Formats: sequence, structure tokens, C-alpha cells
Amino acid sequence: MAILDTSLGAILIGTSLNIWLYGILVTQVTLYYSVYKRDATWVKLLVAWLMVLDTLNTIFDMGFVYRYSITLFGNFPAQLHSHWFFHLAPLMTVTIAATAQGFFAWRINRLTGCKWLSWGIGLIIAVQFAAGAATTAGAFKVQISLWLVTSAVADTAITIILSWYLHAHRTGFPKTDDIITRLIRVTVQTGLITTVWALADLIMYLIVPNPLHLLFNLPLPKLYSNSLLSTLNARGGWGNDSMGGGGNTTGGISIPVSIKTPRSHEHQPAVPWNFRGSKGMNYDESNFEMEVSRKSQARESTDIERDGYSVHEIKHDGRRPLSSDA
Repeated sequence: MAILDTSLGAILIGTSLNIWLYGILVTQVTLYYSVYKRDATWVKLLVAWLMVLDTLNTIFDMGFVYRYSITLFGNFPAQLHSHWFFHLAPLMTVTIAATAQGFFAWRINRLTGCKWLSWGIGLIIAVQFAAGAATTAGAFKVQISLWLVTSAVADTAITIILSWYLHAHRTGFPKTDDIITRLIRVTVQTGLITTVWALADLIMYLIVPNPLHLLFNLPLPKLYSNSLLSTLNARGGWGNDSMGGGGNTTGGISIPVSIKTPRSHEHQPAVPWNFRGSKGMNYDESNFEMEVSRKSQARESTDIERDGYSVHEIKHDGRRPLSSDA
């Protein structure tokens, strides 16, 4: 009885957290499709893919709780046996986690240009997926431990690399550096949550003999999906305005900017920004002009193309302040 109380209690609380995070995810997905209508098609499909997986995951978790608390109520011998709902949970969790982490690995490759970094993270993600998928056949301690450890390692690596890259490419302009600081904050927050949660799941699994770790395991896929969506939706907050105007947003995931000052002809490294319309950003203290073009055409060797958009070099113009055209 005590084992059933602890097990069903952990499953009930974990499923409740899963449903609560699913509600947040629905809000984020709705916001994303309302605001970022010009994002690349593959990104929209990626979000849709995550939404479908998370919906199925929530349905299966609810079915699992219903079966053990309603259908098998009082049938203690039957409650000691697992169900196919339960066996599918690890596979869906690692699929969602690998999708979100794969996106961030792609982002690292696009920003840094270091393929070996993204390939290294991709290898960790592949090991995580294989270990998690192997647990579908049964709860094997080695596979589960490897799954959760590699998940935490991948999240930590992604967070450190992105934070380091952003910190290393500060421009010296206060408002620009403020945007970069907020980008770093979002990166650390989203990466830290999934890392800590996966480690808590691992620790509970190793030190507690009953399935109390499911309290952390069941909400885990929603944390990955919400971390990706929060990163996508946070782009609308880098300007001085709110995210209200969907028409002013750009379609790329991030827009790298190269800066050329009149004192130096050496281009500074790219800074991932998301620029809004002229009503959204207007830096009076900066004497630069920015031109964002929808066409991916390399007119100059200094142009940088990202996701169907080309960002041309910023040239000094003392006659008017910085503005952007989406």
C-alpha cells in the first residue's frame, strides 16, 4: 500500500505539472504563430511537431493516471504491472528533448560557425536519444542513468557555449550590450531549468527505491518545449516596445549584425539581434544606419545571410539615428 501511495502520488503530481506546463506551451505556441508569421517554414513546422508530440504525451500521461486511479482502483495486483502508456513516455520525452536540443545545436553552428561544436553536441544528443529509447523495453538503471546524464551535459554545454559567444561579442554600446545581457539571461534561465530538472530526476531515481522520480520525469518534455518556445518568443522583447505588432517582426531566427566604425575597417563579430520596425527601435545615441533586406542576395562580401534574410553592413551616417526596416 505504501509503495502504491508513493508511486501513484508521484505520478499524479508529475502529470499535474505536465498538464500545467502544457497550458503554458499552448499559450506560447499561439503567441508564436500570431507574432512571428514571417519565420522560416521549417521553424514553424518544428514548433508544430513539438506541439503534436507534447499533446500526445499529455494525453498518454492522463490516460496512465486514469487507468491506475480509476480503472484499476482497488485491484492492487494489476496496479503493480506497467502499461504501454508508461513504456511510451521515455521515447516521447527523449524525442522532444532531442528536437529542442538539436535546434539549439543548429543555432550554435549558425552563430559560431564551429561545426565541431554542434557535431559534438549532436553526438551527445544521439547518445541521449538512444539511451532513452532503450528504456522503452524496460527500466534499466544503466540506460536511464546514461539518458539523464547526457541530457544534463547537453543542456549545460548549450548554455555555456551560447552564453560565452554572446558575452564575447559585446559591442561597447550601452543599449546593444543591454540586449546581449538579456539574451544571455534568457539562455541561462532556459538551460538551467532543464539541467537542474534532469539532474533531480536522476538523483531521485538513483537514491529512492520507489518511482518517486516520476514527479520530475513526467513534466520534463514540457520544460524542453517551453524552453525552445520561450527563446523564440523572447525575440519580440529586445526592443523598447512590446511584442504586440506581429507585422514588424523579422522572419529569421536571429539576425547577426556586423559593425563597421569610421575609426576601424575591421568588422566586429556578429551579434544575434531581432530588429523590429521603426516604431519599435530608435537609438538616438547611435549614429548608425541598419538595413535589413528580405532577399538573400550577397551583394557584398561583408553580407551575412541567415534563414532567407541578408543583413548588410552597418555604415556610419552622422545625419540620422539608428533605425530598422522589417
